[in-house]
Amino acid sequence: MDPTIIGVFGLMFLLVLVFVGLPIGFSLATVGFGGLIFLRGLDGALGVLSSVPYSSVANFLWTAVPLFIFMGYLAFVGGIVTDLFLAAQRWLGWLPGGLCCAAIVGCAGFAAATGSSVACAAAIGKVSLPEMAKYGYDKKMSAGTLATAGTLGSLIPPSIFMIVYGMITETSVGKLFMAGILPGAMSAAVYMIYIITRATINPQLAPACRGVTWAQRMESLKGTLGIGIIVIVVLGGIYSGYCTPTEAAAVGSLATLILGLARKKLNGSLLWEGLKETTRTTSTLFVIIMGSMVFVAFMAVSRIPETVGTIIISSGTSKWAVLSGICALYYFLGCFMEPIGMMLLTLPIIFPTLKTLGFDPIWYGIVMVKLCEIGMITPPVGLNVYVINGILPDIPLEDIFRGIAPFVVVETLNLFLIIYFPQISLLIPSLM
Repeated sequence: MDPTIIGVFGLMFLLVLVFVGLPIGFSLATVGFGGLIFLRGLDGALGVLSSVPYSSVANFLWTAVPLFIFMGYLAFVGGIVTDLFLAAQRWLGWLPGGLCCAAIVGCAGFAAATGSSVACAAAIGKVSLPEMAKYGYDKKMSAGTLATAGTLGSLIPPSIFMIVYGMITETSVGKLFMAGILPGAMSAAVYMIYIITRATINPQLAPACRGVTWAQRMESLKGTLGIGIIVIVVLGGIYSGYCTPTEAAAVGSLATLILGLARKKLNGSLLWEGLKETTRTTSTLFVIIMGSMVFVAFMAVSRIPETVGTIIISSGTSKWAVLSGICALYYFLGCFMEPIGMMLLTLPIIFPTLKTLGFDPIWYGIVMVKLCEIGMITPPVGLNVYVINGILPDIPLEDIFRGIAPFVVVETLNLFLIIYFPQISLLIPSLM
């Protein structure tokens, strides 16, 4: 049988396994190994299985993943997140929808201390949602804001999504980090503009919070010192060239640990819990990566990526039409798959074609992350939505998804701006 036909059947079987609930890492490994048996025989498949899983994660750059996860945990338990939100609340609370705006700023700031959207939504949600309830904010709007703003944890560096993308596509992770800064800031600004506009039209949704003095505002700025130090250490180190992303992760984790100890917010039990949580999260991610690399080997042997690229290029289809189709595919897949699995499933197939069509790998990396962000808030498998539901269990999931719906439109606008104005992503990397 033709290798490409076997590859197509493999993709169909993979989708079946994913939809019936088999974890994505095991689904990828199962299909990859089975497909290799068909194409290369049992000995060839066992040869791949004996070497590829180890070599796929035995790379120094992957060290950054557990370090950034640990750094985010330390920033949360060390009180840096709480102080950051308090400062944002005192400076922005007077605006219509001010607490929602403060939560967005808090997510943007905390994103610089963690590479995870879920961690960002959970950390800021625990701090901000009780305050929003206290001031009578509409629950659907509050939940929608937090779930969407949490996605900034993947776009504003450091980002685990960017590390995965960089490793799979052999793109500079440092430049990807820098490319995410302006799109992240722009996304936060667009969220805030939407919230302020909607709260101005209907003040009952998200009333302004007044009564904060200038003295209180100035005093709250001390709480932003911690996150400022982390940003300077991590992003400043990478931009200046003094640190690789992995080295910046190590230095940032150490700086966050010192800040937490200096503030007397950390103890032995919290550190131990942080190490366990980091190990659990990293292990889950690495299983997905190892499974995906076995699947990538199967795809390479089946020649699916080569065939897809040849068909698209020979058809004469506009590269922008191809990109639009890929975006539509990710909107669909994002409804059913978690983002990293979605990325690892599709990149080996579509990235070679996109590169052949002349798209910049750095720019497309940001487009890819934004598409993954949208997948984190779309039903029925919007991970950030379930995080917020865990914090506010009294709000039905369907109400949270209703609150999310306008933000999906807002996120689509952000995606359009990133695609139409590529310099938003490429300006800072071009200055490195």
